[in-house]
Amino acid sequence: MQINPEKKTVDLTYKVEEVGSDQLELSGTWGQLGLILMLRFTLNNFSAQNLFNGKAWRPLPSGDGQQLSLSVQTNGTYYQSYGISFTEPWFRGRPNPVGFSLDYTRFSDYPYFSNIGNLTTFTSRVFYERRLKWPDDYFTGSLGLGFQYFNNDNFTSTLPRGVSREVTVRAGLTRNSLDNPLFPTAGSLVRLSVDVALPFGDFVQYHKWRLKTSWNVPLFKKVSLGFGSEFGYIGSITGDPVAFQRFIVGGSPFDTQAPSAITERTSSTCAAIRWGCSVRA
Repeated sequence: MQINPEKKTVDLTYKVEEVGSDQLELSGTWGQLGLILMLRFTLNNFSAQNLFNGKAWRPLPSGDGQQLSLSVQTNGTYYQSYGISFTEPWFRGRPNPVGFSLDYTRFSDYPYFSNIGNLTTFTSRVFYERRLKWPDDYFTGSLGLGFQYFNNDNFTSTLPRGVSREVTVRAGLTRNSLDNPLFPTAGSLVRLSVDVALPFGDFVQYHKWRLKTSWNVPLFKKVSLGFGSEFGYIGSITGDPVAFQRFIVGGSPFDTQAPSAITERTSSTCAAIRWGCSVRA
């Protein structure tokens, strides 16, 4: 502590020790593919600029608040999924997140049906988000660019056979005034987004709109009533049928039968609506 009587100021020096916030997740699920194990390692204070600085590896470079996540899901032979994502929350010194993600998934040799082949997908995406001051400080805008690759080797009839590719541009607008991101008791969340798959050559084409709302009304102390809804619409840019990114209500993205699809998969348009209500305490 240094005291300056002339300026009437006091300089205080604190010695602090950083508390670890990294996460290691190991879980297992049982389903149609048998036992699936997942391992995810997330670094919440990563430092990409010190990646090639040997002295910064203690044991990994850290200190810049960047997030790096690595994940693996597999059950051995039938299913493998690998993913990596990176987010810089303070792009150019401002609270505007920017980042990318890469995902690879493969289904092969389905154990219960001998006539089912393989499905391989690869997804990459870059994004940028920015806080807006209009109409108020709760608004956030986002832009993203993505690429997806599909190789359907007689695995499912809901996707075209062979290799398919798509390039998508995503724009989003969000207003978030929730008091807690995990267990909100007050505030609202409204998110509107649109994905446009550009019709380059034989690439997949569509335009996909999604609207999600969540409202929370406090009733008593630590008790609130929540309302939520989701709306989706997908249509064709060229008029050809849309065979990708269809909406499934109550199903799974890995469900090859899709019994609860809103419309026939040969249709050029598709819409879905879902809503719910809950009481939180």
